[in-house]
Amino acid sequence: MAKRTIKQRMRTAITVLGTCLLLAACAATPDQAAKDTLLLDYDDFGPQAMAHELLGMQWWQWENSGSPNPNDRYAIKVVAYKNLTRAQVERRFPVVPDKLQDYRYVPYEEAMRYLDKHIADDVIADVTARLTRTREALLATLGGSTQK
Repeated sequence: MAKRTIKQRMRTAITVLGTCLLLAACAATPDQAAKDTLLLDYDDFGPQAMAHELLGMQWWQWENSGSPNPNDRYAIKVVAYKNLTRAQVERRFPVVPDKLQDYRYVPYEEAMRYLDKHIADDVIADVTARLTRTREALLATLGGSTQK
């Protein structure tokens, strides 16, 4: 009889644990993350000559300089965020040099100011169009006023 009781307790414990894990997974859905962060490419903020003021240089941040070959590309991602601290964003999107995982972190308001300024400058039509698409993506994902 004692073996059956232990077996029943194990089943109950496993069921409770499984339910807890399922609830935890549902609580942190991608939809929730999408409301406070938006993952973009470095190039979504224009060429390095423009974007470096906001994002730093377009090479791995753990290196002192980039490649001498101007055709070399670095898979740098930009995390725009709202209603989170930078520390929370860094924990969610950590920089990992061994995996060539490089993120730049930009608060929503700062990204919008940058985009508004450079869209208004309208120096190169293709760049302005890309910045406008980036701004629209930020508005659609993180919300805010649609006024410039």
